[in-house]
Amino acid sequence: MKNILVVSAHPDDLELSCGGTIAKFVAEGARVTNLIMVGGVPHVKYLDSAAAKIGYEPVIYSLTDDRFQVNKDTIRSVDMIVSEISPDLIITHSDEDWHQDHRACNEMVSIIRRNQPVDVWLMSSYPYDLKYKSFNANLYVDISEYTETKYAAISEYLNVGHWVEPVASHDNWRGSFIDTVAAEVFSIDHMVIK
Repeated sequence: MKNILVVSAHPDDLELSCGGTIAKFVAEGARVTNLIMVGGVPHVKYLDSAAAKIGYEPVIYSLTDDRFQVNKDTIRSVDMIVSEISPDLIITHSDEDWHQDHRACNEMVSIIRRNQPVDVWLMSSYPYDLKYKSFNANLYVDISEYTETKYAAISEYLNVGHWVEPVASHDNWRGSFIDTVAAEVFSIDHMVIK
């Protein structure tokens, strides 16, 4: 995987959900772009410093703080962005997230992948995943070597920096499933073998 696109609702979603995995991909030479659908939130001011810690490129779709709607205009715009990036893998939120913007990202990716022969992974988004009922964690990524990077990036966000300890505990718990220190989990939604 060389070109990865994370479609997330807000600044901080990537760091909390898959920051270790993205740090690992970047260390392995991948180009990672984070398309943030709702960038007009107060904590956008921490985005650049958090992104620099992990090494991804943030792209803000909208600077409004309104909830974005999946409609033909949004689909057309995001389709163009995705075509330009031409990712090998798209990572986005699960449809089980109880935040409406997260669910809208899932719907958006489900629609835009129709034109893209691309793998799609659904991320387990803390703390929303604590209420998942049927999320199928069928992909575990060992992030043991990247936890410091992930937690440093989370700490950049003053709105969620206090979540480092519970996120670390969650990562350690996930790591215990694969006999390692820390892991992040995903559900493979779509896989393409060429």
